[in-house]
Amino acid sequence: MGFLKFFSGKTPEQIEKKADSFSNEQEYGMAKMEYENALAKLEKQSDPDPDVGNRLREKIIQCKERLAARHLQNAKELIASDCHKEATDLLQLALELTADEKLSLEIQEVQKQIVGSRSLTGREKEDHIETDDTGEEMPWEEEEYFTALLGSLPQSDQEAYLGYGKEFKIGFVALNQGDFSTAVQNLTTALEAHSSEKSFIPLELATAYLNQEQYSEAESLLTGFLKDYPGSIKACQLMCEILWEKKKFQDAEAFLMTCPKEIAESIPIQLLLGETYFLSGDFEKTSGFYQDVLQKGEWDHHIAQSLAKTYEALGRNEEARLIYGQIIGACQGCGRKIDPYVKQRYAETSFEARDFSAKTLELFFNLTQEDPENRSHYYHKISRIYSVQGNEKEAERFLSLARDDDSY
Repeated sequence: MGFLKFFSGKTPEQIEKKADSFSNEQEYGMAKMEYENALAKLEKQSDPDPDVGNRLREKIIQCKERLAARHLQNAKELIASDCHKEATDLLQLALELTADEKLSLEIQEVQKQIVGSRSLTGREKEDHIETDDTGEEMPWEEEEYFTALLGSLPQSDQEAYLGYGKEFKIGFVALNQGDFSTAVQNLTTALEAHSSEKSFIPLELATAYLNQEQYSEAESLLTGFLKDYPGSIKACQLMCEILWEKKKFQDAEAFLMTCPKEIAESIPIQLLLGETYFLSGDFEKTSGFYQDVLQKGEWDHHIAQSLAKTYEALGRNEEARLIYGQIIGACQGCGRKIDPYVKQRYAETSFEARDFSAKTLELFFNLTQEDPENRSHYYHKISRIYSVQGNEKEAERFLSLARDDDSY
């Protein structure tokens, strides 16, 4: 199970928005688990939206690649400190995460360097088992998993997390494995042991409470944590989750308006504010807000994509189509991979606008390759376009392919 359990009233798209915030903060491990959580919830629906599924799978892949790159960098730093076993664990994890051939080769080269410098004996593994202040050992598997989880955190936070002791490690691992009851129990003990100091423990404990829908406990912890760490994007995001769940959209807006200057104008906070307006159902205000953000600042494809989604909610599909086209153009201009969801929405809005051109046809052909799980849907659209063009032979051929796919 992913990091957060399914909120009964939360859609896959809302869970995805939370993952986007983590991704924007480069917390790729957290983002990956959120995207997986959203995908799992989507697949439990009676009629899952193939567009959302395609988008989530692509984002999961992106998080895996970024995590793999971070694990590689952390492994190199560990090697420099002669921590070869820990580096080996991270490198193996990175290799399992990545599908990028170039990155895989680089990881394998670093692995070869370790093999020649130090042999990993059973005794070394024994020596590596961590002990807390009482001298109690933590099981090897949990310690290994905890080390891997740290690799997904910002470098500045990792050292702090290492110093919170055995109870915190057990609770943090349980939290990331979806065992929220164990997480609450152990993180509470860890918090009591470190109550006299500023720490990140309240943030993790609040996350556990949030997953158990104990909103008051989570909100209280976050309120205190934000006094110590007012610039924490993650804490702001979690606080918004609580207020959204309670349908307190005005309170969420007021809370975001009080964010410190150093983060108030950041993209993650702007996205949270826009999502607050969107979830409240005020789509006109939402679209105006996103337009204003784009006009005042530099182009950002996350803001643009949210604006396009809002236009679709308003039924202004042609304007949404233009925005999706701009996002694609910007990606092509800088060489960044185009989000398949954006490509799919551009194709769909073009189809709705009765743009049955060769360009739209090509987009759907590309999507049959990039998103094979929803190939039948794209075959139906291709068939319709050929039919409009008067090419009934090809229209029938692709309709037949769509039926064949539907039968599997």
